[in-house]
Amino acid sequence: MSTRAGAGWLLALAAAPAGAVALDTLPLIDEPPAAGLRWQVEAGHDIARPLGRAIGSDREAAAIERLSLSARWQDVQAGLTLRDMTLHDGEDLHRLQGWDASLRWHLPTDASGLTRWALQAGAWGHQADRLSQATRGSLKVSGLNAQLSRFDVERPRDRQWQLDLLGQHTLPWPGLVLTAAAGLGRSEVSNAALGGTARVGGCSHDLEFGTTQLIARPGDDCAQAFIISVPNRLLKFDAQRETRYRARFMHLGAALHWRQGRWLLSGGADLQHWSRPGLDDLSSVRAPVTRVLTLATRLAHDLGPDTRLSVQLRHADHRLVGEVPMLYNARTASRFATRQTQVELALAHRF
Repeated sequence: MSTRAGAGWLLALAAAPAGAVALDTLPLIDEPPAAGLRWQVEAGHDIARPLGRAIGSDREAAAIERLSLSARWQDVQAGLTLRDMTLHDGEDLHRLQGWDASLRWHLPTDASGLTRWALQAGAWGHQADRLSQATRGSLKVSGLNAQLSRFDVERPRDRQWQLDLLGQHTLPWPGLVLTAAAGLGRSEVSNAALGGTARVGGCSHDLEFGTTQLIARPGDDCAQAFIISVPNRLLKFDAQRETRYRARFMHLGAALHWRQGRWLLSGGADLQHWSRPGLDDLSSVRAPVTRVLTLATRLAHDLGPDTRLSVQLRHADHRLVGEVPMLYNARTASRFATRQTQVELALAHRF
């Protein structure tokens, strides 16, 4: 995530991104600063898509840029991370903004100084102006035969709150440190409005998915068409329930870190389990995604006493389910069966 006294400040430079709460698979509990307040700033750039293009792969993925800032004073550490995500999904391109913040309390160590514990509380989330997805679905109910062409979610967002227990133990082999993390949290997914477009009777209609009914208003090319209203109870899916819900989650992870001179190699795994009462039991969710397994490895090099360059690879089944909950609903459940990989190049400096 040599002896503890000799490697502690070096291990601190290889700590996880500042402010990372649920998304950090390789956490470390660093030594307190020798005196006063210490700051760290870190910038990360996702190079997975450029690498994919370089090797001739046309597989779409998410590109993430982030900027992290953390501060440590005695036994208290705080962090804030801002992220910008571009999600390539077939013909659609989504732009999202993310953030996370954490506050960590370092607990007293044992007499040997080889084992450390910390409690971490945090919040994280994402938002976007609009998520628009091209679709060829159909609406067939009460004489209405509509062919969907686009589904829109206005101002979607997710918010998560989490509490973690972190542990770290220096192993009897030179340079080896074992870390573990376990936590519980809750999530809330919401949006401002649901809409879209569809073809009804050869004419385009603008759709409004309300709390009680679906309203289809004719477009400019169908000035003589009627406004259509369909009660939600007659539809095969409930757009409101499937895109606005609360969830609970828990996770358990472990990582091994090995330092050799100025180099640090880390590897670990984290397993999330999600529970979404009111969503996972809907008939339109064929196979709800409730588990997310993330594997990660990171190679870091100290360029100087306060500067570090690192490259991290994260690979996960259903990765975006655990990272961006607002992207998951009954309509997208079947789309999250793929594995995704992120390759991040990051530069950190402490002052």
